[in-house]
Amino acid sequence: MESQVLKITKKANATLGFIIRVSRDGFSPWALRKLYVHLMRPLLEYCSPVWSPYSSGLISLIESVQVRFLRLIGLRPGYAYWEVPIEELRQQLLLPTLRSRRLVADIVFLRGVLTAEIDSTELLSRVILRCSRPVTLEGLVREVASLDAVRLQQYTAKITPFGEQSPTWFGCF
Repeated sequence: MESQVLKITKKANATLGFIIRVSRDGFSPWALRKLYVHLMRPLLEYCSPVWSPYSSGLISLIESVQVRFLRLIGLRPGYAYWEVPIEELRQQLLLPTLRSRRLVADIVFLRGVLTAEIDSTELLSRVILRCSRPVTLEGLVREVASLDAVRLQQYTAKITPFGEQSPTWFGCF
């Protein structure tokens, strides 16, 4: 998995270099955001439920690409590279962390497996649910299947990875 993450971040950083070279004439931050969302983010998120990292080093390596993008946008108004207010700029440009987007993608994928939208008995047999309260599989499937796209993002706050396990291990509510 580490080689996959290194390959992805290398390609995303090369794309970021292209965006910076092309935008030297002074694109607005929103135009740069569009380039980031349409050119870089797909590289960082493609098939993420399959390779999603669970070690903090790999997670921070992927996040560093977005942070680098935000720092380069922050240079335009006159901030020093290391003094760019990353969180403030992230909120202004409406860019959630890549980790939170991967968690949503993982949950959507799990929902597909549990509701048989994704037909894979092998994957379903590998899903292990550890819950702090008694819950039946049918009840969990009903609850996950009832989520719409808006509530799904709110739902990610309730479901967190269980320890340092693989991405197929999930805690419940």
